[in-house]
Amino acid sequence: MCDIRSKACALSVPLLSGPQTVGVLLVSPTPPLNNDDDDALWTKRDKEQVSLAAQSLSMALTMDNERNFLRNQNESIKMNLSDSLHQMKNPIQALRTYGKILQRQVDMSAADVGGGGGGTPQLLDLAERLMVQSERVVDMMGPMDSLVETMGYSNYRVLLPAAGINFQSAIPFDNRGTEGDLSKTTVVGDFENELVFVTDLLEPIFDTFQAIASEQGISFKVIIEDADDLPGVFVSPKSFQEAISNVLDNALKYVVLPKTGSSFTNNPNPQIRVRIFPNDNYNDDNTASQDPGVTILVEDNGPGIAETDRDLIFVRGFRSDTTNIVGGRGIGLDISQALMIRMGGYIGLLNGKDIFLDSLDGAVIKFEVSRNPKLIF
Repeated sequence: MCDIRSKACALSVPLLSGPQTVGVLLVSPTPPLNNDDDDALWTKRDKEQVSLAAQSLSMALTMDNERNFLRNQNESIKMNLSDSLHQMKNPIQALRTYGKILQRQVDMSAADVGGGGGGTPQLLDLAERLMVQSERVVDMMGPMDSLVETMGYSNYRVLLPAAGINFQSAIPFDNRGTEGDLSKTTVVGDFENELVFVTDLLEPIFDTFQAIASEQGISFKVIIEDADDLPGVFVSPKSFQEAISNVLDNALKYVVLPKTGSSFTNNPNPQIRVRIFPNDNYNDDNTASQDPGVTILVEDNGPGIAETDRDLIFVRGFRSDTTNIVGGRGIGLDISQALMIRMGGYIGLLNGKDIFLDSLDGAVIKFEVSRNPKLIF
């Protein structure tokens, strides 16, 4: 690069990071007066100094790139660790609940037979051991949970299973219409979806949360409307179960809180309801306005979601002032939303156009899945 008027040429030195060129150092001289010799503008020492400066800049850029790489890698590790810990809590809670139920049933069985025989003491001992081991798992997770709390959060999305992972779905085919081969799969983005019936897929999830709710004195109901008309839909089975579980777990935690302004310290009659029905929206000409699919509403009669929080509840790490007294890190809904988007489904709050009779007056989360999932982003 030269200045035509002064005939002064800049020195150009590449900045290298290993085999890659990451930049160029340009150094322009200040030419002396009445000097027509370009080379005289640069002494050997000048060129050596510029070369050393280029080497120093190259080293700094390399270190900066490595630092950014390690920081991004750290963020990914923190995100995966945080999500894994969060997703482990639901099955562990279910394990503890089933252990308590088993203990009670064994005790009742022992009482019915007069306190002896039938191997009841051995069963009771096994149930107690199950409880002890589940408590050990909880205690072992505690330090890691605290560590994640101190790490903070980034805006990176959760790393999700990639396409090609074959989730086996043991869903029997029955006479609910000609849905085709249930082994059929479709790829949406990097998710491999399978054709499933929602009620069959979610039955074990509902059974688990029914048991947990019963232990906590919470009413839990699943209402299936037009069951014979529910179509098969394409979802990633395990990921869909996780998305639903996170929302149900939130409902269990927050439904016990009182409504704003209530004189009660707790909700006196906590209720959770899941409603499942086919998507049957039609246009004025009686043609379907959307692909065949299923809508799932998770409702509760807790304090609900404040208007100012509606745009924030799916933001990772957000905790509402109303519900902040309950433990958690505010990542469950973010995970559910990421999972639903990646499999071509939908999760969100009801909007003003959604009208459902007999809705509970708390939070309502809406899921939609369809026969033809679409990649949203």
